[in-house]
Amino acid sequence: MTQTIADYEHTLLVLMDERVEMASDDELFANGYLSGHISLAASACEQANMNDLANLIAKVDASLKAAQSELTPVDQILVRELWQTLQTRLAVDVVLV
Repeated sequence: MTQTIADYEHTLLVLMDERVEMASDDELFANGYLSGHISLAASACEQANMNDLANLIAKVDASLKAAQSELTPVDQILVRELWQTLQTRLAVDVVLV
């Protein structure tokens, strides 16, 4: 079964929500910051009729890169590591299903 961008976004946000209960303040910040980028990228993909998950991932990557000046170097690392962790986790979950 092919996963839609909306499904992928939902799954990412659920994985992020699961982290909230035990997250540090820095992790909560990274979570919230990244969720905004994911939602905006998903919306842009849907409006452009882009259905490939690679498009969503590329849009999130580009958005994070463009917004680097908004974050301290430490926050950049936290957000980047969270994004990589989520992608890895979701790739594993998709393979296992």
